[in-house]
Amino acid sequence: MRKTSVIALFSILSAAPAFAQAPQTPPATTLRLSVDEAVSMALDHNIDLNVDRLDPQISDTRVAAANGAFKPTLGSSFNSNNQLQPPSSFLIPTATRTDAMTESIGVGQRLSRFGTQYRLNMKLHATGQGELLSGSVAGGATAEELEGDLRPAVRRLVAPLLQDRLSDQRREARETTTVQRVRPLPSTAAAFWIVAGYDWTSHTGTLASAPGSAFGWDLGGHLFFRVAGPLYLGALLDYSLSGPNELLAAGGLRLAVENLGISAGAGYANLASGGWGLLGAIDFGLGSGFSLRGQVSWRRASSDTLPRQQITVASVMGGLSLQF
Repeated sequence: MRKTSVIALFSILSAAPAFAQAPQTPPATTLRLSVDEAVSMALDHNIDLNVDRLDPQISDTRVAAANGAFKPTLGSSFNSNNQLQPPSSFLIPTATRTDAMTESIGVGQRLSRFGTQYRLNMKLHATGQGELLSGSVAGGATAEELEGDLRPAVRRLVAPLLQDRLSDQRREARETTTVQRVRPLPSTAAAFWIVAGYDWTSHTGTLASAPGSAFGWDLGGHLFFRVAGPLYLGALLDYSLSGPNELLAAGGLRLAVENLGISAGAGYANLASGGWGLLGAIDFGLGSGFSLRGQVSWRRASSDTLPRQQITVASVMGGLSLQF
């Protein structure tokens, strides 16, 4: 009897934790809705209605896609062609290379009224390299509109060519003017001149005298040969028709700059018993071969007779020269 009671007590104690760990079921709650709230909840959670709401947006997208066919379209293309052909003959062993590039661009639009369009694309390419020179498009809804737009399109097509031609003509005119303005220098420079001015003479030595001046005039000429650029080398002669300085024969050089010539020389002066002298001159061209000339000269010599004295003559003159 005691053994049976112990077993029953053990079973009751073992089942107690199991009853303690069982989950508790929350009490049921009641959702109270009005008629409008119930209808609104049903509409919001209805999948078929949500799908039907997207139908207007889908229709608008389809209409926009259909209208897109009547919107302007822009198209362009670019082609490059490179060819290298081997020599066709042993006599001319040179390969032929051809490089050509073409490009085009156009704008078009389909008309919704009749569904037709008239468009004419015009392009000019260079024959050798295939380079696009100009392009133009004429279009219209009818043949009459196309014909009316054709003439302005042709003007637009040839306008770049006319501008290039005018630019070439203006450039050629400028180059011609430049060539006429800067004339080529001749290989020789020859001239004859007559000048007049003053001679200043001084004597130094045992019988020195005060310097004196007098009117004088000279004849002369020169011959130069161009050696490099505007530089000439040659000889010149100057002979005094009055006063004691007489002849000056000198070698020298000349520099020609457009209408201006600068020459200088040094050499023998036939003064008294002989001496030496210098001459410098500037010629300014007037046209038709004539030039204004300004020159200065300096001569010095010693006399052989007693008492010995030294003679110096300086001259400043101006006149005309004739260039050959």
